[in-house]
Amino acid sequence: MSYVTQNTVWLADDQILPPAVRQILARFYELADDRSPDAGPRMAAEVFSTDAVLFGAGSDPQGTAGATAISKSRDHAWNVVDRRRHTIERVFGSADGREVMLIGSLDTTLKNGRSLVVPFTAHVNVVRQDGDTPRIQMMHVYADSAPLTTALKAA
Repeated sequence: MSYVTQNTVWLADDQILPPAVRQILARFYELADDRSPDAGPRMAAEVFSTDAVLFGAGSDPQGTAGATAISKSRDHAWNVVDRRRHTIERVFGSADGREVMLIGSLDTTLKNGRSLVVPFTAHVNVVRQDGDTPRIQMMHVYADSAPLTTALKAA
C-alpha cells in the first residue's frame, strides 16, 4: 500500500473503483513527490494516456503531445521546493470508474525553510489504454496558491 493512500477513505466499492484505478492515482502522487530526474518521463509513460491533459493548480493545461508536456512540467518542480508529500484523504468515483473526484493535502517544505500543508481537490478522468490498463486522460487540480505565495515571500 502506498503512503499516498494509506489512510484514504474510498467512497466507492471495488466494483466501482477497481484497485488498478486506485493504484494509478497513488502512482501519480508518488511520482509528483519524487525528486529523481526521470520522475516526469515516468509520470507521462506510466500514469497518463497519450492524449492526456493536466491542469495544475493555477496553471495552463499541459499535455496532448504524447504526454511530452506533462513530462517536461516536472523539470522545474523542485526549484523552490525541498520536500513534498501528497496524501489522498477521500475519493469519490463514478459507477464505471471513469470519473473520480478526490480530496487530499500536500505537506511541503520550501527551500527557504518554510513548511506548510495545502489542501487540494482533483477531478480525474480515467480511460483504459492498451486493453485494460487504466490511464489518466484528464486531471484538473484545484488548490489555493495564496499560502504558498506568502510562504515564498517570507524569508
